[in-house]
Amino acid sequence: MRVFYSIQVSPWSELARWALEHHRVECRRAEYLPLVAEVQLRVATGKMFARVSAPTLIDGKTVLADSLDIARYAELVGHGASLFPGGPNGEVVAWNDRAMRALNAGRTLHFARIEGDQDALRELVPHFV
Repeated sequence: MRVFYSIQVSPWSELARWALEHHRVECRRAEYLPLVAEVQLRVATGKMFARVSAPTLIDGKTVLADSLDIARYAELVGHGASLFPGGPNGEVVAWNDRAMRALNAGRTLHFARIEGDQDALRELVPHFV
């Protein structure tokens, strides 16, 4: 059974989730909480000392840890209209690269803004901690 690890508020996770849903790729969804679920994801991916993050899709020995790679995988194994007109390395990839640069810039600005805000930092901690 495929397992899709994602972060609820992550645009990267949403991109991968949309591709999986569009292509009707069945998988079990697992919420990834940094630090809290890190050991679980390390064990699942076999990356005990390498960086792990979400989104990550695991299907047997296949481990994909990038939203574009997960979308390409969904394109291969799923059903429905293609998300990659012109092929999996066409114009969509150039647009994805632009989007990733914008998302990374937004993340940098977001964390710089909340860095000194104790209330905002507390909101990042899971409610059960």
